[in-house]
Amino acid sequence: MNYRLSDEDFKQKLKSLDEKKLRLILIQLFEKLNFQEIDHHHGTTEFGKDIVFYEKDTFGNKVWYACVVKSGNITQSTLGEVHRQVRECFKSKYPSTSFGRVQINKVMVICSGVFSGNTKTLIAEEIDESNKSDVTFWSQNQLSDYFKDKGLTNLVVNKNQNVLLTKFNEQMLTDVLQNKSLKFLQTDFDINIDNFGEFELSVKARSTKFEKDREKYLEGHTTKLPVRFLPDTKKIIENRRSLFLHGIATSGKTTILKKIGKDFILSKPNSIAFYIELNKLNNDSITPVSNYIDDFYYNLTKHSFDIADYDNQDILFLLDGLDEVQNLDLRKKIINEIKAFAISDYNIQIILSSRTSDIVKNDLELDSIFDQFELMSLNLGELVKVGEKIIPDGQQAESFVAMVTKGEIVNAFPKTPLTTILLAILFKEDKIDPKDLPRNITELYEKFMDLFLDKWDKERGVSQQYKLKERLYVLKEIAGKMHYNNTKEISREELLKFLKKLKVERPVEILKNPEEFLENIGTNSNILIYNNETNKFRFFHLTIQEYLSSLAYSSKNEIYLADNILDEWWLNPSIFYAGKVPENASLVSQIAKLKQYPTDTLDKSTYIIHASKVLKAAHLISNSERKYMLKSMLGLFDKMTKELILSLIGEKDPKYYKRTILDLILWARSFYMDYFSSNQFHDCLKEIWLEISDDNSITFTDITRYCITYDLSISERNADFLLEFILADDSLNPRWSKIIDVDISVKNLKYDRKGKPILKLRQSAVRNKKYIAKQFNERISKHYKSITSIDE
Repeated sequence: MNYRLSDEDFKQKLKSLDEKKLRLILIQLFEKLNFQEIDHHHGTTEFGKDIVFYEKDTFGNKVWYACVVKSGNITQSTLGEVHRQVRECFKSKYPSTSFGRVQINKVMVICSGVFSGNTKTLIAEEIDESNKSDVTFWSQNQLSDYFKDKGLTNLVVNKNQNVLLTKFNEQMLTDVLQNKSLKFLQTDFDINIDNFGEFELSVKARSTKFEKDREKYLEGHTTKLPVRFLPDTKKIIENRRSLFLHGIATSGKTTILKKIGKDFILSKPNSIAFYIELNKLNNDSITPVSNYIDDFYYNLTKHSFDIADYDNQDILFLLDGLDEVQNLDLRKKIINEIKAFAISDYNIQIILSSRTSDIVKNDLELDSIFDQFELMSLNLGELVKVGEKIIPDGQQAESFVAMVTKGEIVNAFPKTPLTTILLAILFKEDKIDPKDLPRNITELYEKFMDLFLDKWDKERGVSQQYKLKERLYVLKEIAGKMHYNNTKEISREELLKFLKKLKVERPVEILKNPEEFLENIGTNSNILIYNNETNKFRFFHLTIQEYLSSLAYSSKNEIYLADNILDEWWLNPSIFYAGKVPENASLVSQIAKLKQYPTDTLDKSTYIIHASKVLKAAHLISNSERKYMLKSMLGLFDKMTKELILSLIGEKDPKYYKRTILDLILWARSFYMDYFSSNQFHDCLKEIWLEISDDNSITFTDITRYCITYDLSISERNADFLLEFILADDSLNPRWSKIIDVDISVKNLKYDRKGKPILKLRQSAVRNKKYIAKQFNERISKHYKSITSIDE
């Protein structure tokens, strides 16, 4: 709304504001007038000071102001209260958060009406002679002029506008629209792009699919079930369901969270949203999320956050990176708060992200709160869209499209937004040839870092290569220090101290002047991003830090990576390290030895997940070394399944103990296929299966043996492995005849064994139909003895 009222009408609007609204819009005015550290100090302990701020005089000295604010006219009846507040302003010091206790130099008495009669004179007479010249008076005339001059008339005219919320949401919108990870595109590669929010990533709802998968074995369905994808942001905002988004590094979790936040703020201006990077929370607080929200809101508005103000409004919490919270005590506090938010009386919607899903899936209370979605790889069309954004040139763009759609590059590394951006940049800069593409993600990052460092300084010649190696060395050491200290940020002071120490230890020419080196980072490159507010540096993306930190390891200290195989924080550095020399099995062998034996069920699953990813990175090791690792993983998988069954038997919580044997089988199969099913592993697993079949001393559970044969049958489109599993052992429970019959039908598997084996299988399923249906619907405690190697 533009200001269209007469001067008199506007002054009446101003006068009609209540005191709280008047104070809040005055804060907006003072900000426009460039005053500093504006504090809404009104309260029971403000000692007369409703608003406090300072400005610097001609000589750079701070002049502190306190405001006494009154709605309407100041009359004889309100004079006593104003006298008291003015005296208190001068008498008691103000506790500045930045400068400690400071003396108030000037007082402003402000009213939205007029000073009746001789009230100004009477106020002045009550002030000590030394302070009389330091008191000024503003009434509706001055306020009206200032509000019109600074374009803030809407704050006065629109009574229904929540001034604090408007200010907060404007800043929050700015935050969610920023993508610091992409800043390097403009500064280092002259690519004018802000975000990749327009790329709608298809996201698979694995938990919903699992529930529907179960129905096939209960009802005999043979049709393929559709995959459910993440709704568009409009539907997410409308249905108010909380979401858990997980996916590998660079898959776009933060982009999706910020897109949801942007659309929420724009579509619901009277509601409130918070975007929170969870790794920034403070462990000292009992309620770290709530404490962060309070502090963040106050820093923006100079007013305390009260969730009760939004009792009838929607509240959105965007919680990014639960896996990046390394302090387990802090992570537990955050999880407890999420559970409390979910059952509160307020309209809270939570969007939570993490690289891994086990944190949520292994906590059934958390699991029940969220609709869960896993971010999938970009399809070829989306890869092309990313490339076209980076490579606008027609002929070069066509060559890029041909490379990603027809070549083998799509199998070399994860098809995520950031990895595709890096590939497109390398192609645009003529740093890769379609005949010499990166073989894995480590090589992709290696080529990109070479290009990045080359762009850092435009000089050429032999000395440039020397500088490149030195810069890479320094960045590697910085990343190694940060990652070892479990942090994504480092203060300028700490970094400078570290560089000075490195300068003494190593003859690094570019560190001759560490201060100049840091300045050079800030002005000529955005590999390290400096935050002026926090005075801290961070790499533009965590995967850059992870890649560089992996370079700090060699055969001399790789045991540290193996010892931390259970730590999510060290997974990507281990993957990058294994991919650096993919024919070297040293790290894989260290992990396979199970020196850090995972004792509980959760640790066993974590070990398998992490070992699988590292093993895939070391794609050129010998089959014997790969087989040794897979045997270690299978042994843990078998033990993990047994432990899970036994834990469910004695569980009292109905959310757990109602799980059936079918639930357990399908969960185990889903887990197995995620981390064992791979073209790299196929031949070794086939050999392992033959060994299991020929050696009666290998006592894997039926579930483990079923998972191996299911994988082999699916990958070869041949049912013979499944048929061999069930027909070779007459003691198997009849449930397997039903499961395998459905598997062969649903997956349309071929089989060489004609006639009788399939007939025998189906006859067993029909003959035991009631018994099978009963155990598939009864809790696992009634049927666990029928699983091989499980004793009461």
